[in-house]
Amino acid sequence: MDNLWEQSLARFVKHRRGDRSMDDFRRQVGITQSTVFRPEQASMSITLRVLQQILRRLRCSLPEVLPGVCHGCPHHPTADRPQ
Repeated sequence: MDNLWEQSLARFVKHRRGDRSMDDFRRQVGITQSTVFRPEQASMSITLRVLQQILRRLRCSLPEVLPGVCHGCPHHPTADRPQ
């Protein structure tokens, strides 16, 4: 696993799934079990559409899943804002 974004997504999915089975988690998120497995293992990339669905169903934002990716953009909580 040498891709930082894939590693971050894998940690996030594992954390949010917790002790639930992949089947229970995939039902909540509305994706297939293999689609949950791939990012959790950082074995394959997922589409932006699937990422958007995961974010929407889990009520979270991209910076929560991929910390540092949006650092410095105007919508990131740590962005420098004019006083």
